[in-house]
Amino acid sequence: MLFSSLINKKLVNLDLKSCDKQSAVKEMVLPLKEFGYDDDVENIVNMVMEREKIAPTYLGEGIAIPHARIDGLKDFYIIIGRSAEGIDYKSEKGFKVNLIFLILSGKTKNKIMLQTLAAVAKLVKNKENREKILKAGDPAELIEFIENSGIKVKEALTNSDIMEPPLVFFNPEMTIKEAAIVFLKNNMMCAPVVDGDNMLIGEVRESDIVEIGLPKYMNHLSNLSFLKDFEPFEEFFKKEDIIRVKDIIRKDPQTVAPDTSIVEAAFLLVKKKTERIFVVNNGKLIGSITARDIITKVLQI
Repeated sequence: MLFSSLINKKLVNLDLKSCDKQSAVKEMVLPLKEFGYDDDVENIVNMVMEREKIAPTYLGEGIAIPHARIDGLKDFYIIIGRSAEGIDYKSEKGFKVNLIFLILSGKTKNKIMLQTLAAVAKLVKNKENREKILKAGDPAELIEFIENSGIKVKEALTNSDIMEPPLVFFNPEMTIKEAAIVFLKNNMMCAPVVDGDNMLIGEVRESDIVEIGLPKYMNHLSNLSFLKDFEPFEEFFKKEDIIRVKDIIRKDPQTVAPDTSIVEAAFLLVKKKTERIFVVNNGKLIGSITARDIITKVLQI
């Protein structure tokens, strides 16, 4: 199904007057009165703003996709708003938003909500697409462009729709001291290890670094109270500049393909009790999925 087929030109406002997020959402929701929601506007606005408090939906590049599941909403709506001056998304450190895709659905329309969010993200990811939408002269022209873009609402969501790009990764020659600093700076518990061709060769977890400082015999002890005054981590400080990531790498990371169902990633996260699933394409690392991604992008939508 083409994404454009879900857009009603009566719900496209290319000249938003609002300057802040809540006012903009209300301005965009007001046309729903024509669709029979005269008494529900304030409730819809409040629901959208509550969802924004949980996880703001600013995508970057002046784009936001606020969305909410509304109890009592019978239909599915995509409301598009554009602002030449920019709307202040205060919770997003002063970034201005010029284009808003507001997506509303009933409580039971989770599937179409997720699929549409993925379609919007794909549409605006392309710089040329963003520029054409921002230059559209009227709603009909905007919808025609989106139709010509060929963006579709997929029948099923895949791992590529919810994965995050690999912003942090290790190379095998890094020292464990360098790896520990990366974990600390990025508030991570697990990181992929890739070679010079970006091929995934393994993973390293924070616990793997901690383990270096513990004597091997401690694995066989049930009571460690006698170690109160002992300093087992001296071993770590002796080796922090010698041991490399390649010496502690786990060579069997959990992976999924980009075009398979997100259910596969969710299953592996639970079954393998791992912190992160890596998305690979022909062996190359292209992203990762955590339990938080499932919660925020699927369960919370």
